Amino acid sequence: MEILSKRKLFRLLFIGYTFAFLPLGLLASILSVAGIVPVNINNKEVYGILGGLVALIYIPLVGILMSGLNWILLVIGMWIYNSIVKFISILKQKSR
Repeated sequence: MEILSKRKLFRLLFIGYTFAFLPLGLLASILSVAGIVPVNINNKEVYGILGGLVALIYIPLVGILMSGLNWILLVIGMWIYNSIVKFISILKQKSR
């Protein structure tokens, strides 16, 4: 079984979230360029090419934000799990 490093975990999360958000970001970009649906920046509605660029910039930003938050929680969870497993193994060794 391959051990997943923290760096590889973040990379997998980033790729997963970025490509999962890609269709929605592209759709928002196309709709903004077409003038159908605006992209909001600081409560300002932006249409056209600028709105399309902003929607495309949001794609990796959302990937970084979501993968960063999930990575932190997963690393904390793995640390707690490993601590409990080590504690239980120490208790088992002392009981023998």
